[in-house]
This record gives sequence, structure tokens and C-alpha cells, in this order.
Amino acid sequence: MKNRILTLMVMVALMGFTTFAVAGMGMKGGPGMGPGKGGGCAAMKTLSAEDQAKVTAERDAFVKDTQALRDQIQQKHLELKAEVAKTDTDVQKASEMVKGITDVVAQLAQKRLQHQLNLKKINPALADCMIGGPGMGPGHGGMGRGMGNCPYTDGSTL
Repeated sequence: MKNRILTLMVMVALMGFTTFAVAGMGMKGGPGMGPGKGGGCAAMKTLSAEDQAKVTAERDAFVKDTQALRDQIQQKHLELKAEVAKTDTDVQKASEMVKGITDVVAQLAQKRLQHQLNLKKINPALADCMIGGPGMGPGHGGMGRGMGNCPYTDGSTL
């Protein structure tokens, strides 16, 4: 019985961690939904109109390219939540679900890195703007660090 309780506690902890990780991605609709402005990056304000247009195009391409991954993370999280909510939680299945979420989050992180490198190619000054700051561009508000309108994995923006 103690082993079952311990296993259930571990699963709840994993679900809590996963919830925090997914919430940090701004996966849920809510406050902050819709287009945003690049208030977090002073370099954006100094870019030429042409470079600003390139940044906007790159950002829009990133959001479009990663939407399926973000949707997949949200769906997997809902499936995990449903599994853990069962009276007789299948610990092995739930553990596999957590691994699946982690794998997709890693894919999204790789795409975000490439996006950041693409922005740096537009203007090297953008390198200092890649981590932290308020949300930029269309995305989904949610809980935690994703409360803005940020499409990035960990709430980082330009």
C-alpha cells in the first residue's frame, strides 16, 4: 500500500512539473492573447524598417512552423492529466506520456534555437534580446511565464 501511495505521489509530482513546463509555454488561451509588441528588446527599436519587417516575417514563420508542436504538447498534457486522474493510474503509461511530452518540448526548443540564430543573422544586436522580456507577436496567453503573448518554449522573447 505504501508503495502504491509513493508511486501516486511521484506521478502527481511529475504531472505538476509537466503542468508548470507547459504553462510556461503559454499554451492556454487567456489574458495576453493576440498580437504583441517587441517591448522587451531595445535593439528592435533601432532596426531599420526593412530589418523590422524581416524580424516580423521570421517570427511569424516560427509561430506557424511550431504551432503543431505546441498543439501536440497541449494534447499530450491533457492525456497525461486524464491518465493521472484515473482511480487506477497506469504508472508505466503515465511515465511514457511524460517522456513523450519531454521529447516534443525538446523538438520545440531546437526550433526556437534555430529561430534565434536566424534573428541574429538579421542583425547581431538581436543576440542580446533572445532571452527574457515581455511577449512578442501573436501567441497564446496562459499561466506562469507564458502569461504574455509569447510563442516560445520557456517564455523567452526578442
